[in-house]
Amino acid sequence: MSYTETLIWRLDSSAHGAKFEADLEKGADFVRSLGLKSEGSGWCEADLSAPDCDKMLDQIGRFCKQSGMKAKGHYIRKYRAADSEWYRLKFDVFRDHETSDTFETVKNARGKDMELEKVRAYTLTGGFKESLSQHCVPASFMDACIANNFNDLRFCWLRDVGRYAGTQYFAVLPEKRVEQVMGDFNYGWKSSSSALMKLNPMYKTMVKLGGKLPKLAEVFGGLTISLPNSYLRADLPNANFAYAYVSQHFLLKNDLLIRKEAAEKLIACGVLHEDQLEPVCVCDTPISGYTVKKTAEKPFPTDAALAERMNEYKAYISKDHPPRKISEKEAVKLLKLVKTERAEDFEKPLPKKRRDELIYTEFAPLIPYYSVCGSGYLCDEYRLLDISEAKEETARLNELGIEGTAVVECGDTDMVLLTPNGKVVQIEHDEPEIINSWDSLAAFFVYAMK
Repeated sequence: MSYTETLIWRLDSSAHGAKFEADLEKGADFVRSLGLKSEGSGWCEADLSAPDCDKMLDQIGRFCKQSGMKAKGHYIRKYRAADSEWYRLKFDVFRDHETSDTFETVKNARGKDMELEKVRAYTLTGGFKESLSQHCVPASFMDACIANNFNDLRFCWLRDVGRYAGTQYFAVLPEKRVEQVMGDFNYGWKSSSSALMKLNPMYKTMVKLGGKLPKLAEVFGGLTISLPNSYLRADLPNANFAYAYVSQHFLLKNDLLIRKEAAEKLIACGVLHEDQLEPVCVCDTPISGYTVKKTAEKPFPTDAALAERMNEYKAYISKDHPPRKISEKEAVKLLKLVKTERAEDFEKPLPKKRRDELIYTEFAPLIPYYSVCGSGYLCDEYRLLDISEAKEETARLNELGIEGTAVVECGDTDMVLLTPNGKVVQIEHDEPEIINSWDSLAAFFVYAMK
């Protein structure tokens, strides 16, 4: 399978005091000369598949020799989107406000105590979450698996301790384990003299891995290496789902895998999206340069504990729970707070005269937000469009027969729209398919900023 290579890197100085500050400024000027954007801390990102990549690495090498500074960074390899026999499901970590400050303890199959998250379900919006080595999914995903007779996994309800109604979540417990995983296990490079470099075992591994790694070894003083987990075909079970778990300190691997045919069925049910799938490389023989490790059994709750939790879930959903309504005032207050904390990410407020021009238009609901900022990044993923962009994008979408007012652009070129009924939806750029939704504009803004 083909792959992408990304380098997140910075220049480091061993100097102190004024010399250190001067080195940092010199390094920042050099990074800008390469046409790269650098964060305040000096980190920047480079696509190693770019045509002029080797030239850039040579320039970095020469600069380091001349300045006495060292380049260090993180190398990330990922497989490109492609058809695969198996896929890895992508999970986000629970945010602090989505869970309780305390855990719940249940007995696992080994007779020992294990901890589960307690969630505030009203803060969750339906994505996949991960915590305490458990993969967690919304109830709709569980229901679709049961409807499709996927009998090789079970589910454990995460207790909802929130005050309001919300999407219920379950830990996914696959019965089948992949016995081995191939990947990077504490792979890191630290430069040595050119004479000794080729004798270094890690250098030999980097040569086997290929790509830009041998070149990076020549240029970089320090490098961490991240490779996509891969699997031997003989190790994969005859099942719809499987897990691979390595629990060693600093070597944690925790994959939830789904077979292609099962993924297609869940996509058709609307509970899984292609963006939540990462293709897995399935090989007949080990990949040169990868480390193969035995996996461990995950400690899952007992059957009795699972049955008890399911009964508690049924009792919980049989009762009415009040919905949480997010007010415009709350959303605007949060936007002001976020803008104060990250002023560099926001533009000045839209002038009052221009805001007044929007009063009797479809953009009127945006006036309170434009009074705080004319545009800006609500978070890494969502950017509030300025009014000119919003009008242009709205007109483009309307021409395609898509009703709604363009509000926010997503990092992957998806668009967030305010629909005529007041709900907010996120649609794909290429196809008008809804992949997320919120009850109101205020609810979306709060979600994006939290």
